[in-house]
Amino acid sequence: VILALLIGTNLSAALSDVIVDAMVAERASAAAAAEGAEGMTATEGEDALQTLCWGSLSLGGLVGSGIGIWSASGMASSRIFSITALAPAMALFSAIVLPEKCAEGDSSLKAQVSSLVAALGQPRIYRPLAFFFLLNALVPSASQSMLFFSTDVLKFSPEFLAAQSMLAYLAFLLGSVIYSRFISGISFNSIFFYSQAALVILSLGDLFLVLRLNVRFGIPDAAFVVGSDSVATIISRLTLQPFLVIAARVCPPGCEAALFAFFMSTFNFGTTVSGIFGTFIAPYFGIGSGEYDGLSKLLAFRSCCMLIPMFLVRVLLADRSDVSKTDTPGEATQEKTKNE
Repeated sequence: VILALLIGTNLSAALSDVIVDAMVAERASAAAAAEGAEGMTATEGEDALQTLCWGSLSLGGLVGSGIGIWSASGMASSRIFSITALAPAMALFSAIVLPEKCAEGDSSLKAQVSSLVAALGQPRIYRPLAFFFLLNALVPSASQSMLFFSTDVLKFSPEFLAAQSMLAYLAFLLGSVIYSRFISGISFNSIFFYSQAALVILSLGDLFLVLRLNVRFGIPDAAFVVGSDSVATIISRLTLQPFLVIAARVCPPGCEAALFAFFMSTFNFGTTVSGIFGTFIAPYFGIGSGEYDGLSKLLAFRSCCMLIPMFLVRVLLADRSDVSKTDTPGEATQEKTKNE
């Protein structure tokens, strides 16, 4: 019974997420068309929409993390689950009062799959899709090893880790503000390239931590971790914004939900592959239960792998004006046939 309830909960969350993605994609495409979006830069409307959505996510995560820290200090389990149920209840109320129009056109599963396959066959879609997958998949994750290192060696408490999660949401929110104020309007390629370069440099912070170099300079472990993670989260937020704009902009009318969800799933699958990659190679670096002698070598290897996406920016994300087009898959096919 519990398993069925968990499956139902996750399925409901996934369906809601896809619906929200479709609504965002529709409005982003409309904003891009209204403002004449061209090339690899975002319009003011696109940036404002994505900043609003992800800024709200950051704010909600910040509040949720704060409640989590407060509730973990001796609150009964029944009350914790009751508080947890409030968020879906508010989402349900919002869905009820949300105005909705009936869908037009062929909404059958076969038509949706056909539209998705046709859309994925277009270079303006599969090239960015490949980049966003490889951006994560080519880099082995060391997060699991660093978590155990933090608790076993650095002796970080669960309360500190919870507070760190709260600060991460705060940094994510700050990243949204920084992007809308200072980064908006810059070429996507430049954002991806220089953000990745900054992340490569920041990844060396974990290496410094493992080698205990921060202690030699008199920097406490907690302060060093909070500072480096906060900056890395802000930069990751700057990288996420162009991805969201591109993913929403290229979605053809009629399959926004399926294609945008496919973009997000591919991006997340790349993160999963990164985790599997890191777990698979960890034993070859001598990392095991309570053994961290080879962790510094793994972190150095990870930093080297993070350089690869920088070279893929120009290969898969060349400055192409067709990224602003939002033709339906059928229209794209007809246009291609006409040209031939």
